Amino acid sequence: TTRHTNVILFTPHLAVFTDMAGTTVRTLHQIEPQFMALLCNATLGTMAMTFANAPLDAQGNPALAGAAGVVALLAANFYVFFFGFSWGPIVWVMLGEMFNNKIRAIALSVAAAVQWIANFVISTSFPPLLENFGLGSAYGIYTTFAAISIFFVWFFVKETKNLELEDMQ
Repeated sequence: TTRHTNVILFTPHLAVFTDMAGTTVRTLHQIEPQFMALLCNATLGTMAMTFANAPLDAQGNPALAGAAGVVALLAANFYVFFFGFSWGPIVWVMLGEMFNNKIRAIALSVAAAVQWIANFVISTSFPPLLENFGLGSAYGIYTTFAAISIFFVWFFVKETKNLELEDMQ
């Protein structure tokens, strides 16, 4: 499945890259992760535009004929690929190094729970978005939030490179 492909192929690359850079650097401030995050957003945007502009069949589903079908398929697969190199695994690496030793156990527990809740909200929001707004709008909403996340990381995630775990604030 897709998640197994991510874990097997993409996460080891990030683990090696993680040791060479700092938290924010790994996430956005270096060319590779920044480029991957932007490509992640571009593929979501491509899917949003493809499905938003697709004609509907008799049942009201997008009918992707010819190149539009290929574009949507490639965008979906490239999204998985780019996500596996950027947003997907980095949050788990960051959580392990952003809290000092005094609060680490509790903070990691809360942060992991919030991550799982966010994943649940995203997963369960898709069917109602699809039903009420259509596939293009659903992907458009996710694209908007993905773009916002780039700015959030850029301005609010602190760098941890060359800091000891005991020095984290």
